[in-house]
Order: sequence, then structure tokens, then C-alpha cells
Amino acid sequence: MKTKKKTNSSLFKVHFLEYDEESGMLGKSIYSHRAGEIWRMTSSPTDYRRFATIYQTSQYLSKI
Repeated sequence: MKTKKKTNSSLFKVHFLEYDEESGMLGKSIYSHRAGEIWRMTSSPTDYRRFATIYQTSQYLSKI
């Protein structure tokens, strides 16, 4: 997974890429995420569409 900041907005986008080795197909899903630096991300073992993040908000990043 990678993150990309949405221009002129307080939302980020998380891009989920899934590669199927048998078919050679690449799938992509995009999810909105609150602004901030993602420190840790994990996906659900039972539902790939669900994930959890630990992140630092942007307001605190500018003070570091």
C-alpha cells in the first residue's frame, strides 16, 4: 500500500494494489484517509477491503 496526498485538501488517499499470481492481473482500490503521516498500517486477515492505520496529524508534524 502507498499513500498520496490529495491536492488542496485535508484528505489523503491510500492506494491498495493486489496482484493475482495465477492470472497475472493487478487490481487497484483507492480509499480516503485523514490528513497526516501514516506510521503503521495493517489489513484485515479476513476482509482485504478493511485496514487500520496509526498516524500523526499534520498539525503536529509542522511543529517537529
